[in-house]
Amino acid sequence: MVRAAGRGGAGWRTRVVGGRLRDQALVVLMVTAVAVAATTVVGLLAGLLHLAQTDAVRTALGGLDPDDVRIEATLWVDGKDTQTVLTKARAGMAEITGDVPTDVTTALVGPWHAVPRPDGVQAHMAYLATLPRAEGTARLVDGRWPHATTAPDGTVEVAVPVIAATSNGWGVGARIDAKVWDTRQEAAWTVVGTYEAIGPSAGWARDPLRGAGMDPARNVPGSAGFRTTVAWGPFLVDPSALDGAGTVDTAYLLAEPRLGEASRDAVAGLRERVVDGPVLLAEAIRPEARGRLTTALDDTVDAIGWQVAVARAGVVTTGLLLATLATTVMLLAARLLAERRTTENELLAARGASPRQLRSAVVLEALGLAALTWLVAPWAAQAALGALVRSGDLTAAGYQVGPGVPAPVLLACAAMAGVLAVALCVPAWHTAGSSTGTAHAGLLRAGADVVLLGIAAVALAQLVTYGSPVVRGTGGPYVDVVLVAGPALVVLAVATVALRLVAPVGRGADALAAGARSFVAPYAAWQVARRPAVASGTVLLVVVAVAAGSFSAAFGATWRTSQLEQVDLALGTDLRVGGFPDAPLTASGAVAAATADHPTVHAQPVVDRRVDVGPRDGNGGVSARLLAVDTSRPQDVRGRTGTEPADLLEGLGTLPPPTGTAAEVPPDTQWLVADVTVTTDPVTGGGSGLVHLVVEDDRGVVVQLAPRTVRLGERVQVAAQVPRSDHLRLVAVGAFVAPEELPDLDAAAPIRGSVRQLDVRLTLHGLHGVPRSAGVTHLDTAADTPGPAMTVDGDGWSGTVHQAPRSSALDVAGGLTPGDPERVLELTGSVLGDGRGMTQASLVASVGRPTTPVPAVVSRALLQDVDVREGGLLSLRVTGTPVDVVVQRVVDDLPGAPGRPALLVDHRVLAWSVLDTGGQPGLADVFWVTGPEPAVAAVADGFAGTDAELTSRAQRRATAVAGPVSAAVPAALSLLTTAAVVLVLIGVGTVAAAALRARRLELARLQALGASRHGLVGGLVVETTLLVVLAAAVGLLAGYGLSAVVAPLLTLSPDGRPPSPDPRLVWAWGGQAVRTTGLVVAACAVVTAVVGLGLRRASGAALRMGDAQ
Repeated sequence: MVRAAGRGGAGWRTRVVGGRLRDQALVVLMVTAVAVAATTVVGLLAGLLHLAQTDAVRTALGGLDPDDVRIEATLWVDGKDTQTVLTKARAGMAEITGDVPTDVTTALVGPWHAVPRPDGVQAHMAYLATLPRAEGTARLVDGRWPHATTAPDGTVEVAVPVIAATSNGWGVGARIDAKVWDTRQEAAWTVVGTYEAIGPSAGWARDPLRGAGMDPARNVPGSAGFRTTVAWGPFLVDPSALDGAGTVDTAYLLAEPRLGEASRDAVAGLRERVVDGPVLLAEAIRPEARGRLTTALDDTVDAIGWQVAVARAGVVTTGLLLATLATTVMLLAARLLAERRTTENELLAARGASPRQLRSAVVLEALGLAALTWLVAPWAAQAALGALVRSGDLTAAGYQVGPGVPAPVLLACAAMAGVLAVALCVPAWHTAGSSTGTAHAGLLRAGADVVLLGIAAVALAQLVTYGSPVVRGTGGPYVDVVLVAGPALVVLAVATVALRLVAPVGRGADALAAGARSFVAPYAAWQVARRPAVASGTVLLVVVAVAAGSFSAAFGATWRTSQLEQVDLALGTDLRVGGFPDAPLTASGAVAAATADHPTVHAQPVVDRRVDVGPRDGNGGVSARLLAVDTSRPQDVRGRTGTEPADLLEGLGTLPPPTGTAAEVPPDTQWLVADVTVTTDPVTGGGSGLVHLVVEDDRGVVVQLAPRTVRLGERVQVAAQVPRSDHLRLVAVGAFVAPEELPDLDAAAPIRGSVRQLDVRLTLHGLHGVPRSAGVTHLDTAADTPGPAMTVDGDGWSGTVHQAPRSSALDVAGGLTPGDPERVLELTGSVLGDGRGMTQASLVASVGRPTTPVPAVVSRALLQDVDVREGGLLSLRVTGTPVDVVVQRVVDDLPGAPGRPALLVDHRVLAWSVLDTGGQPGLADVFWVTGPEPAVAAVADGFAGTDAELTSRAQRRATAVAGPVSAAVPAALSLLTTAAVVLVLIGVGTVAAAALRARRLELARLQALGASRHGLVGGLVVETTLLVVLAAAVGLLAGYGLSAVVAPLLTLSPDGRPPSPDPRLVWAWGGQAVRTTGLVVAACAVVTAVVGLGLRRASGAALRMGDAQ
């Protein structure tokens, strides 16, 4: 009699379990191996996710662009004591950054000063500043940087922009007398150096003139925009020169946190405090100053958080699919174990053991298995993870396995071990004291499979409704477990419903095989038709494995393709070259030199900047990205926009052909010297002008050379320095004019109140170049240095006079011929003047006419902010010049600016439109380089050691699929595929072993009746093949349906938003068929091995033992 309780009862259970371990060691070892292997893989996924959330995040934070994490405080000092304000501001900044290591720099901008003109005309403006030169924003051209508060004579040492030095004769050693604007406070400066702005324009974002060095029409302070004058600056000084009160107008405090060196809690604290940063800064600097805090740090840190959430969604989805497959295999293994113990349980029941006692022994065995699994699997997972991260993308992503086992790995292994322990109990729990050998039939009769399918459909519908398993919460993004469990539920539901197909397929196969002459096919079909419940294990397993595996492959391919397409669309080209420390023409020449040896590579200048855009006839402008490319080369555009590149760019490059002939600039010219006169009719009592020359290179870069100030009515030699370039031509001549001291009113002249109409004439008497071999370094010397004369044919030249808000045609006559001093080029136009500074006008004559308005393609995101449609007009400002554009067409995304308000125009059309309106057309923010990948890589290598900033599409693509955080997703999918193959083969082998054991007597009798061993093996293999093929077909269809719906939803951009362009399912039927066929063949091979081995060892013994066996 079996005791039900007490110490004896507990001892009985221990003896029973121990006896089973001895007598059934092989089967128990197989079950243990399945549990440990499956739990190890789950622990491996948990460890991978843990590294993605720790090491990968730290690597990602450490690799961020400083501009993305910089915290900038703008302080309006308004003449208060500079050091007092800065000290308080630094304290406030320290409170914001907390424990995060931070580098802090300052930039100071002084008030506007009036610089009197020697001719008595309206004073120009200038200002002192200390901008951080460590960013590589300025390069010394002549002299030295200021390093003292004052010069020996008591004046302040300054370094002035080259354009200011060459235009005003402020060379090294020059003294500049000035006054604070609208005050009598005098100042004196000594020029100790000249410099030029270099690097990207973002480095000059805090400069009032944005690094231009001059503004020909700067609004005069206090004039409400009604008066303008020429502004120069910044005049860089030593920081000590701006100490004290009354020396600084605006100060900038720039903090750059080193997030990669900070702890996770410190970064999280900074992220929270930066939201309240404006309040903390205001409290710190009150009452001395006012301030504003700007930063993208919160969005940047949030973006990393979204990347982690996206990776977590992919890894968790993979883990749930793997857990579903592992649980299925465990159920089959447990079923084999339970059927093997059927006779033993009947014997124990005959001796008085109750079903409860039998089940308690199973529970004890399952607890032991769970404990053993939990003790082994975490360490095995850590060892496997260590091997995984020692090479490949995970190593490059910064993944490192430390000592010990992280808590997430322990918890994941414990959860999986518990699930597998429960799975081990289910078959034995059902069969203990029951006459039914399997639970599948009962479940099907109860309709549980249909219920499960309904639940899966609801979960899938929720996922489609939400659009993503990553949900934005109050504490940041998180993965919704219900939504992310959808794919696993769908796979399991389809697998259980597929069990209903076994019986009708078996009956159909039996009917088809009835007339067969061989024994193998009828026997296999008959077995399936006779025992569909027994065959359900194979079907369930293979459906789950194939559906999970095919979904994993499709999701991985879809995710990878989408990441690459996002890079292509975001970059728009193969290689982006920017950040040149040189003028656009020099940069263009450098790019041309780098690509000269690669005929398959093409480079083009591109405008890529933010501009203000609004309706032409209304208000409500917004900030948008402006892209200007060579629209004649659609083959150079990268990225899927939903529109073919040729259709996207069609009609944008409609620049009329030149009507005039450009003048060739002599090779290796360093200076262009123009003999000019600017006059008015009637003659005014004063006034000045800025004469400028415009050149173009072979790549379409149009640049206005530094203008030179001239007195109206005086004939002067204007020297403009020419940047280094390979081949240039003169394409335009112009001037900014400001007549003053108007003559007495002529009764015959048109009257508009006090406004007078004047004829302005720019006469070009001669033009010659000064070669670099002459060694001239100063403009005054260049003006007196002879050189080769240039020919300018004015026929076909045309121009415009712009004086807001009016414009009129410019008359162009004559030309220049070397040796003919009587022939001149004359530009004549009319302007309006009132003698009070409201007379600023621009005259430009060029070889061609612009396209007006400029045709543009705009993104749909821009139309959400600006009320305009196709054919509507927009107005934008480029280098301070208003430009009208017409909306040619609307697309979802633009290359180079996906998902953002943006517009795309032709580069030359834009440049000539800016030139015609009097703007500065040096429009070459970056260069796009396209061509075969090896050639593009060689071009990129050619820029090594230079200051150029390179962005490679090939490198971005590699980072997108193997970046610090994103690398976890493909690694997890690869693990799922590998584990699915191993587990399905183990499961099929387990089912074959169970079937063989259940039929041992039947197979022995068939052998006794004359059936050959090979025939029986063939029958069992054909039976398995029939089931595996059926299950594989169902699993493949289920995987395709699941992938079509779910894979695009799980494919997100790094910031957690739907990607641009929209992801498309990547389902390779050929590859899927090959993988599935390989799985079927491998499964049949395993079954053949198991059945052949089992029949050879057991058939004779089974016949002798009869039913006892």
